[in-house]
Amino acid sequence: MAVQQICHSYNGCVTIEVNNLANANEAAQIRERASQLPQTLLAFIGSSGKSVKIVVPFTLPDSTLPQNRKLAEMFHAQAYREAVKWYQPQLNAK
Repeated sequence: MAVQQICHSYNGCVTIEVNNLANANEAAQIRERASQLPQTLLAFIGSSGKSVKIVVPFTLPDSTLPQNRKLAEMFHAQAYREAVKWYQPQLNAK
């Protein structure tokens, strides 16, 4: 029996979280603000009702993505730092 390899490709999406919110109302407000920002691909309230997950797509300056795992890992780490740095003041979140 042949074993089929699953090919995974990097999509450039970073997920950041705003946690420990007071209640579902605060989470809804944060989600709404995040969803209005042009960088946001997706924003949703976590299952606890007290967090918001925000998905942000990133690409290289030429609109491509890294093609090998090591470069993708480094790119993703930097993209995450940039997303947090940008979203924190926009959402007034910790």
